[in-house]
Amino acid sequence: MYLFIFVVVAVLVTSVVRTRLKDMEQMMNAEQQQQQEQEKQHQSTLSDAALLDSDEGIIREVRS
Repeated sequence: MYLFIFVVVAVLVTSVVRTRLKDMEQMMNAEQQQQQEQEKQHQSTLSDAALLDSDEGIIREVRS
């Protein structure tokens, strides 16, 4: 009888631990995805600013 109770408790504890680990992993993956999206937005903002700062493609009239 004690063996049966021990096995049931072990199964329940294992189930809870697996669920918690899975939830934690999902939270970490979501955070990583947010960081990657922020980095992409930051990089695109930097490249947009670089394009605005460059004179490439602008025709200037030179007066002498």
